[in-house]
Amino acid sequence: MKKLFLFGAVVALAMGFGCAITNYSLITDNDQGGTVNTNGKAYIRQSSQVATTYPDGSDNLMWFVDQNQSGDRVLTTYNFFTTGGSLFKDDLYCSPDKTGCAVVTAQDPENGDADIFDYSWNQNCTGSRSLSLLLSTSRYYGECGRANGDRMQKALSLVSQMTPTTINGKTWLKGVMNSTNTTYILNNHNGASAAFAPAGDVTVLFNGPQRRAQIGMQNPVTRQSLQAVRGWLTSHPGPYVTVNRVVNGVSMSNDMKILTA
Repeated sequence: MKKLFLFGAVVALAMGFGCAITNYSLITDNDQGGTVNTNGKAYIRQSSQVATTYPDGSDNLMWFVDQNQSGDRVLTTYNFFTTGGSLFKDDLYCSPDKTGCAVVTAQDPENGDADIFDYSWNQNCTGSRSLSLLLSTSRYYGECGRANGDRMQKALSLVSQMTPTTINGKTWLKGVMNSTNTTYILNNHNGASAAFAPAGDVTVLFNGPQRRAQIGMQNPVTRQSLQAVRGWLTSHPGPYVTVNRVVNGVSMSNDMKILTA
């Protein structure tokens, strides 16, 4: 029985049972030129997830890392609390979204870290009851920052301004793009630029977990807007065009070239 208990304890340790992270490896990326500045908290993808279940619900502790350009990090542990359904944060749509306060906050400088297990524990936060271990670890399976999926979600429309709607048994976020929140800025790299805004309302549906979007083109006024853009591109040719989309203050830019036969 003692051997079984020890084996179970080792398994729990290995899986990150009730762990708060206090020490982490330097985050680097070849495309970033070495050390990565996460520009905020990035979600650390764990090798496995463990939930602790209580009469009122379940705790699932999650880890986040905020690293600056010098490689110094601030590590935080949050709780994914549920009362039904999935007990775990779904990483299919990998984003650093979190709610509530940090159960544990740990300073993790790249150089001169006096104690790899130093931390501040907020026992008033949900998930504090499930904390039993402090963890110093090498880098896991990567991190999820705000450069891709979460930025896409914001750009389509601010989540707080979108309403859930069910289509074919799946939940989508529904919002509207119009001249009050959306602008397209075109540059033909031949001395000409122009700004366009949607005429009328364009309905947008967004599914975060599947990273899918639907843009409604039923409004005839919308088609007129597209015709106006097409006319400008025809009359202002250039080697290629840069399209900068600004939606709710979030800007995304792409270089495009019209395909010709």
